[in-house]
Amino acid sequence: MNISGLLVISYLFRFYLTAGRFWLLLTSLSLIVGLSLFITNLNGYAGLSGLLHGVFIWGACQDIRTQRAGGRLLLIAGILKISWDLYYGGSAETASMINAPVAVEAHFAGAVGGFLLAMLPPAFRLSAFPVK
Repeated sequence: MNISGLLVISYLFRFYLTAGRFWLLLTSLSLIVGLSLFITNLNGYAGLSGLLHGVFIWGACQDIRTQRAGGRLLLIAGILKISWDLYYGGSAETASMINAPVAVEAHFAGAVGGFLLAMLPPAFRLSAFPVK
């Protein structure tokens, strides 16, 4: 399920991604999510959902930066989804489907990481590297 989500999200933001930029983004988000989980009560995490949320928020910020239609709407939708998860917990349907609790901490960490990576100064932004 996570791989399918990653394919859809990477296709949605394909205009901003090269292979190198995509791997750098995934590596950076993996480090952010992984390190952030040390400060939570989460006992185990084996998915990619934190990365998915991070790539989504990063891409929405790129849409806003390039004034692409829908960027603000995507960012608001992402923030509302994360807020819902944090307040109400993860979806019971998803938890039963994956046979594990939904790792809302990872979703939050990924979203914050995606936002922070999008807000880096221009010289350090992942989007500063030209798309070929």
